[in-house]
Amino acid sequence: MLQYSLLASATTPSIDPKATPLPRRDLGAGAWLDITQGWVQGSDALFEHVHETAPWSAHERIMWGKVIEEPRLSTRGWTDAPSPVPELGRALSLRYGLDLRSVNANWYRNGQDSVAWHGDNSGRVADTT
Repeated sequence: MLQYSLLASATTPSIDPKATPLPRRDLGAGAWLDITQGWVQGSDALFEHVHETAPWSAHERIMWGKVIEEPRLSTRGWTDAPSPVPELGRALSLRYGLDLRSVNANWYRNGQDSVAWHGDNSGRVADTT
């Protein structure tokens, strides 16, 4: 069952390049959160389109010394994502001065698909993680 936005009004996905981010929220230990309200218009329509068209597949990974199936479906390096997803990547790349154009997404299908509270630290060896 999907929970749609109560405030969405646009039916065609787009981004508002004039949307202004709120002040950055420090989460501690080098983590932070940037929020830009109203940046993506038509988020429900975009979600539906991504859900229906993304190249979802199951993946395995090594955890705790054994191979396990990831508890979700994922896309990896999605090259033909629908608009405005590529535009979002370009805008984020400009904002943060990094190449953030690669599209990856996770689909948690039901209450059985989940991950525990964690911090993605595999990229911590890079200066720009």
